[in-house]
Amino acid sequence: MKLLMELLKDSKRSDREISKVLGVSQPTISRMRQRLTEEGIIQEFTVIPDFVKMGFQIMAISSFKYKVANDIDGLRKLMMAKPNVIFASLGDGIGKNGIIISFHRSYPEFSSFISTLRAEGNDIIDDIDSMLIILENQIVKIPDRTGRKIERSFGNSFMLKIKRNYNHNEMKKKLFRNLFIILGD
Repeated sequence: MKLLMELLKDSKRSDREISKVLGVSQPTISRMRQRLTEEGIIQEFTVIPDFVKMGFQIMAISSFKYKVANDIDGLRKLMMAKPNVIFASLGDGIGKNGIIISFHRSYPEFSSFISTLRAEGNDIIDDIDSMLIILENQIVKIPDRTGRKIERSFGNSFMLKIKRNYNHNEMKKKLFRNLFIILGD
């Protein structure tokens, strides 16, 4: 478990560097990493991009009600066709049974995404609510390599309930009136 936690912090680090942190030999770390990969506990090594540098301003976490329980293939096709969706899953809670995480370059792009999702998924998806996170200047707590928490500033966060038929300008006014800055724990 300690090795997994170190890899979650930075999977690019060498086995030698991780062995020093954990106080075990480099060959032991190499064997453990190989075993975790072979057993499927580690599915892949990946990157965490800087979404702001990629041009994205908003991360949206949208929950929805999934209408047709037996049309999982229709939902899968709908989500796979959206390149800005990085995660979609069925679940249960807060009166919803599905979740989508997506990135957008602007609010109008997000608004268009939701409108298109509603139009294309009208027979599958209902009642979409979204939390929008402005990616610049947000306070995020992350552990550094020693386990201490570091605060980084990335953006403001706000919550927006998307209604079925809304006036775009009215929604923008409401959005900025209801701005909540999340400062973390």
